Amino acid sequence: MEKKENQRTRLTKQLLRKSLVSLLQKKPLYQITVSELCSEAQINRSTFYKHYGNVVDVMTELENEVRQKIKSCTQEIKTEGIDYALQPLYNLLCYMKENQDTICLILKHSYDDSFLKTLVKDVLVFMTDVISNPQIKEVALSDYIFKFIIAGNINIIENWITGSMNETPMEIAQIICDISIAILQMERSTQK
Repeated sequence: MEKKENQRTRLTKQLLRKSLVSLLQKKPLYQITVSELCSEAQINRSTFYKHYGNVVDVMTELENEVRQKIKSCTQEIKTEGIDYALQPLYNLLCYMKENQDTICLILKHSYDDSFLKTLVKDVLVFMTDVISNPQIKEVALSDYIFKFIIAGNINIIENWITGSMNETPMEIAQIICDISIAILQMERSTQK
């Protein structure tokens, strides 16, 4: 049975994550020590070690927290006034825009590109498996096409989130959907 965290534990962990984000703005993850993180968060090292083994554990939890929030965005499909294929992407991109600093730091300091790949793959799997868009549902995606779409969307989102964000979340969602649907339609026409 999983132990439920009390409010003090949740607040301590939140404080440590915020302090880590603050420190990541100044230096890379591998240069941040437990002592430095504790000093920034104004907590004792013993309190830190009750919850984490090292600074990387805090980073991993921060990544997981962002992944969970973004995944919940894809689950909130509303049918009013927006195409089903756009809604999960729009929710995702709005969250990313609101949390641009934190997400950019995670992208910059993550050990590999699995963070963004997982996010984009979650959205694409959701779109292909759950959404009743006939342009998507009718196509049996080959592994190559699916990976091509994921890689392209990763680059679109990464360029947008780390750049000036001139486009609105809806514009980026529309670009991603248009390109993905065009590729899927091309795949469908080659299957006939």
